[in-house]
Amino acid sequence: MSSIVLQNPQSLEETHATSIDRETLVNDIAERMIKEKKTAVRVICDMITEKKDDALVYISGSSFSSGNANPLDYAVRRFLRPFFGLSRGLIVGSAYHKALEYAAKHYIATGYYPRVGLQIREAIAHIDYDYNRMKDKEKEECSKQDLYKEVQQLVKVYQAQQKKNNPIAVEYFLKMNVPKEMLRDEKNALRILLTGGTDVVYEEEFGGELVKILSDHKSSKKPIYEKAEKSPRLLMLEKEIDGIELEMIPHKKIVAKKEKVVEKLQEADAKLQENTVALQIATEEGKATKAIQNRVDKWATESVKLNKELEDINKSEAVLRKYQASHDETMELLKPIQEAWEEECQEASLLKAKEMHGQQVAFYALIYMILTGNKIHRVRIENMVKRSEPMLQVFEWELDDFTLMKAEEQIQVFITKIELLLEGIDPMILFPQNTYGFIGEDTNEMLRDAEKVAKLLSEERVA
Repeated sequence: MSSIVLQNPQSLEETHATSIDRETLVNDIAERMIKEKKTAVRVICDMITEKKDDALVYISGSSFSSGNANPLDYAVRRFLRPFFGLSRGLIVGSAYHKALEYAAKHYIATGYYPRVGLQIREAIAHIDYDYNRMKDKEKEECSKQDLYKEVQQLVKVYQAQQKKNNPIAVEYFLKMNVPKEMLRDEKNALRILLTGGTDVVYEEEFGGELVKILSDHKSSKKPIYEKAEKSPRLLMLEKEIDGIELEMIPHKKIVAKKEKVVEKLQEADAKLQENTVALQIATEEGKATKAIQNRVDKWATESVKLNKELEDINKSEAVLRKYQASHDETMELLKPIQEAWEEECQEASLLKAKEMHGQQVAFYALIYMILTGNKIHRVRIENMVKRSEPMLQVFEWELDDFTLMKAEEQIQVFITKIELLLEGIDPMILFPQNTYGFIGEDTNEMLRDAEKVAKLLSEERVA
């Protein structure tokens, strides 16, 4: 996309249309459903058509995820701009981003990273700002302190990776008119804008050369992970290991009793010895011996019993040693095959990361190269998995010409779709709804609520 240049930023309209309250939009959709006898999706598509001539449309990096995963959600947000409220995940993720942004800027300015406490303080300040805009339902389920605790964990976990990084640029932002050569109608140049910003650019040594790496910080509930197919040999060895471990279980249970059995046996033998001596003395002195004899018999029986248990334990130990030797031998065969499979899983997960975010980071790389004229050699995804014990995943790959071409093609697709909408093509055709997956769920839930309201209103008016 070498043809893209910054075109008089002062000519760009700086303000968005005013956001509309979600509940207001739900009620408007419901009323029109009843009046016009249409579905919620049909009504909202009509609303998009009615707003298209007044809207200023932005194509950003998020367009690659939301626009492809749920096109209707993308169109609703771009043309109607409902305010759904902020989710817990979005607030925490945004605060985490702000902490890392602050740390990287500090490093660029001073040559060292700020203390982790200062980074956390930056994140907390962002949570304080966003908390009042949090969805009411989610606000009932968590306090500010819960969000503070969560973001603190994320920032602390990132510290190990942060020490390896050498940032040279943070938050480069672009807002520009679409180049005329990418448009069907040049008049749309001021209606459709490319916008977005880079998280951070690192300068590191790779392959003996100093390269620039554009990195995008992500935070998600689930890790980016893809399993590779297991070979028949790996499956067979895993089955053998499982079989051996299953056979070892009852013997391990028996052996686990050894310490207590030995203690009881020592006690029984001591009591037997003690009472045997007492019996001899009583016999020699002509005293009553029946009670003492009973104790001797009791401890003698107990000793025999415990000796039998110990004998069984020793047998189980011998069996376990044989199983362990077989287990170790099989593990030696399994280990290199398992490691090779894990590497294949890493490669498969890398491919998944590229599928999920590759075009988006390529778009950000284009922005950086447009703004600076500096080449980005590689791109990186740093995905913080938000769970009870957070985990950071790092995926990195070369930014090749093919990836850049794919990103350019996707930008062209979005531009063309928007132009077709402006020309009068039905948004239901251009931006279909996707009811599967979490992306766009705010819009899908809003439409479901509108259907419920329409049903209630219809029943009330009939009554």
